[in-house]
Amino acid sequence: MHKSRIEYVLYHLGLLVELEGVRGYIVFGDEAKADNKCIYFPVSVTDFDIKKVIYLEDDIPILFPVSDRFRYYKQEGGSIIFDHDLISSAFYLLSGLQEFDSETARPLNRYSWQDSIQKKLKITAKPVVNYYFEIIIEAIEKFCSLHDLRFRRKYPFKKPVLFMSHDIDRIKCYNFARFKMFLKKGKFFSALEVIFKMILRVKDPWWNFDYFINLEKQHEVKSAWFFLGKGIRHLDAYYSYQDKQISNVISKLQKAGHEIGLHGTIRSAYNSEELQKNLTELQGVSEHPIEGIRQHWLNYYPKETGEIHSQSGLMYDTSLGFHDHAGFRNSYCYPFKLYDFEQEKMQEIWELSLVVMDGSLFDYQKLSDQQARRFIGELKREIMKFNGIFTILVHNNFVGAMSRELRKQRKQFYKDLLKSLKKDGYVSYTGSDICNLIDRKE
Repeated sequence: MHKSRIEYVLYHLGLLVELEGVRGYIVFGDEAKADNKCIYFPVSVTDFDIKKVIYLEDDIPILFPVSDRFRYYKQEGGSIIFDHDLISSAFYLLSGLQEFDSETARPLNRYSWQDSIQKKLKITAKPVVNYYFEIIIEAIEKFCSLHDLRFRRKYPFKKPVLFMSHDIDRIKCYNFARFKMFLKKGKFFSALEVIFKMILRVKDPWWNFDYFINLEKQHEVKSAWFFLGKGIRHLDAYYSYQDKQISNVISKLQKAGHEIGLHGTIRSAYNSEELQKNLTELQGVSEHPIEGIRQHWLNYYPKETGEIHSQSGLMYDTSLGFHDHAGFRNSYCYPFKLYDFEQEKMQEIWELSLVVMDGSLFDYQKLSDQQARRFIGELKREIMKFNGIFTILVHNNFVGAMSRELRKQRKQFYKDLLKSLKKDGYVSYTGSDICNLIDRKE
């Protein structure tokens, strides 16, 4: 295993436990160097093979087992000896190594849950890397106790954190583009409804910023709003940042304490000039620095996008979630940094991975209202075990359905979601708040 990959895992572990006092006792790979006072981590020399995965306590899979023993580690004299390669297992999941050779033809690359190790190992709803780190921290604490060494646990957050976000792809439900779309699909009544409401200038249900501001204020929630730039016709935004109504609503959101972020156009995921153009235009109408990005359609190229984001000066990305299933795409519920596989180094930008998107639950997974509530509850409880981050995406058009009945149902769903998170002790932070908090604790 490349030394930089080991350091990458230790960097993230070091955000949770003080390692300075024990680094000199940690031995990797070479069992001959393991003496009677060390923490020994075996390092697998084979590629990942799903047929060799074993499961230990709490149904935690070990991706790189190196023995036939069904335990994590043992104490042998004054040493802690791990029986399996947790370092490689953690790296594989956290870095997203499975996605490295998955890129499709441009302009759209979305890594599907259907192809993921999370689906195959049935760990989509479990932040497995958090479990790995807890096991390693437990072993470090035992080692420190054996040798009277200082042990200090670090906690990124005192309570579970809600990172609520909204992607603003479209702002008009009643427009000619949707009229033509319904005609093409043979939905003539819907097409007529759109054209009549345009003529009558009925209030558009997708322009619902006041609804979100007022509801979230009641539940002490501050959101990040990702506004999309103009780019490829019919894929990117129809609106412009310079439109008076857009610049006004951006100002209104910021005055209410919300964060404005960039929703990168399709090409910005692989074109640094396009991203910089988007960023400059959005910054021109924002009163505060733009520090976060989520790529439109969760478009992401592992060999390019992370580096483009890092070079842009942005503080964080929040694109890494499965578009077709809610859950933990990188099997982790804390902020983490991405890895550059071509240069074998950690990137600077933080990743706040997306856990739940409205479209994943209802359009791809086809869950009912009650099924969605239960699945969110399962994810919520996992995150609470670690006081981690629950990143949620609710689009403005999700609660702005054309059907009045569906609109009422979805608004109730969102209201109940905020209420349940507050009841369970979640505290709301924007993406930049989260990064600033963890940067101070590095």
